[in-house]
Amino acid sequence: MSTMERKFQCPSCGAGNVVTNPGILMKICDYCKTAIYWDKESALRVGRKSMDLPASSRFKVGTTGKLGGESFRVLGRLSYAYEKGTWNEWFIEMDDRSIRWLAEDEGELFLEQPLKLTSPVPSHRELKPGMQVALAGEAGVIEEIGEARCLGGEGEIPFEVEIGETYPYADGTAADGSFVFGLEYDTESGVPTAFRGKALSVAESEAGKLSDLDAVERTAEVIRCASCGKPYEGRRVETTEMVVCDSCGAALQLDEAETRVVGRNPGRKPHFTFQVGIPITLEKTTYEVMGRLYYMEVEEGVHYPSYEYALYHPEKGYLWLSEEDGHFTVSQPLHLRVNIQHFWPKSKVRVGRETFSVFEDGLVTLRWVDGALPWTAVVGEQTRYVHMVKPPEYVDREITGTEMELFRGRYVDRNEMLSAIPPGVRLPFPRGVYSCQPYVASDWIKGLGKIGVAFLVLNLVLLLYSFVSERRHVVLREKISASQY
Repeated sequence: MSTMERKFQCPSCGAGNVVTNPGILMKICDYCKTAIYWDKESALRVGRKSMDLPASSRFKVGTTGKLGGESFRVLGRLSYAYEKGTWNEWFIEMDDRSIRWLAEDEGELFLEQPLKLTSPVPSHRELKPGMQVALAGEAGVIEEIGEARCLGGEGEIPFEVEIGETYPYADGTAADGSFVFGLEYDTESGVPTAFRGKALSVAESEAGKLSDLDAVERTAEVIRCASCGKPYEGRRVETTEMVVCDSCGAALQLDEAETRVVGRNPGRKPHFTFQVGIPITLEKTTYEVMGRLYYMEVEEGVHYPSYEYALYHPEKGYLWLSEEDGHFTVSQPLHLRVNIQHFWPKSKVRVGRETFSVFEDGLVTLRWVDGALPWTAVVGEQTRYVHMVKPPEYVDREITGTEMELFRGRYVDRNEMLSAIPPGVRLPFPRGVYSCQPYVASDWIKGLGKIGVAFLVLNLVLLLYSFVSERRHVVLREKISASQY
């Protein structure tokens, strides 16, 4: 045993446990799942029992891996439930024995470590999406505000947390996108603890592969609809937080040990172009359609429908495919600050180091959702958006409740979409010109351009000839008086 390790017996069940890192303040018993704490006198204190957490196909306590080439070992994790679903906080030990926080939420990864605040930050009640806060001399922007309940954990935890307790929190990003941060507020004192880090792509993490049995433990469980009782038979993956019952249309949130009905689809199903489960190959990666959403925007009595598809790949994560008037775009989350407090159409907006033009803003309402999604989407919820373009690219800022998100995407032309979908799937014909659609001249326009160039060359030749040719005789010479006018 290493000199850093501590052996002890669980006060609840008597089983032997080992703590490997000196910075650990909490341990979940490997056998009875009871939370065990070290108080100031180094005595053991027993807390509540953790619920059995679903297995992860990416990380597991005790496994090793690499993040951006740096080795780590998984010490433990905590799981939290919040309004949109759940997230995991993995605690990893680096080569220098330091502990980092690896948050896993909606298919995204965030690597963070504690940050010492040097100036006060607003209370949790004062926070709003888009608000700028000072973090140790750096500017941060609030993206999400909420309350999370600790569902349980496993392994070694570097701080004390009460299982079952609810904690106010806020997440955000740097104004220039150089870092992400989190604020966790103490329920008694209201003082926040800060964490600073960076967003990672799924491809940047390399962890030890788990057995097939571990990887499918959660997705192998049978889900029965809490509304009609029928089993959900659709496809879902480890990051799925919500599914929609195929029989009665009830939206089922999968946050904890049982499902909860959080909404229901009304009326007739919209006409989606793509079915759940079909493959779509974009950017040299074959994704699967996991979930579908149908939005409606009403402006001056006119209805503007749009569709969104959640595409998933185990190694690449999620890609969002949007459809409007037969035009398609793809996008992914972006963590940057966009200052658009006051704007008007065609005004310029800085997004990082780039400049986009504001195209429009509006309010969309979710009217239908089905399949499986990595967050909880409730029919009837409204999202206010600002759409900024730099063809063929665009950036959308969306605010839903107390959450602000940015998405960066690009236009997908018809030829690319035709090559991306399976044979037999029919695409709608695009109507009009889309906001970020690049201008491509038609064949007849190109033909007219060539004819125009030919005439221009011919006229230039004739003009030059008129200057250099010799004049052999005078055809007419005449003076015109004022009276002749």
